[in-house]
Amino acid sequence: MKFFFDNCLPPRVVAALRAMDPAHSFDHLKDKFPGSTPDVTWLSALADEGGWTIVTLDPMYKGPLEREALLRAKPVIFFLAKGWGHLALWEQASKLFHWWPKLLERASKARPGDSFHVPVKGGKLEQFTVK
Repeated sequence: MKFFFDNCLPPRVVAALRAMDPAHSFDHLKDKFPGSTPDVTWLSALADEGGWTIVTLDPMYKGPLEREALLRAKPVIFFLAKGWGHLALWEQASKLFHWWPKLLERASKARPGDSFHVPVKGGKLEQFTVK
């Protein structure tokens, strides 16, 4: 599987996942695009390539242009809950590594366009539909 992380997580956390899970492909936004690339631009590019699973903290489904790009691209996407952005780097990485087996399992069974919320504290992955 191919995973893409936008600027929600630092590139070094993505590099750590890459080192720990060589069976999958991991790219950070800055690996493929300039750091300031708008969501609509990279979503369209990833849609053209196909097969990407996205991990983001950005609730891009709330803006009309981003929502339209998401609906067109139909990626499998994991939205990290709001609280993830307030965590210190080590705690953020620790929680992501904790969730990683569950994200892999859901991603492997997901259909194009499936979206999930990843809570910051306990709970379970919640699937929802971007409309």
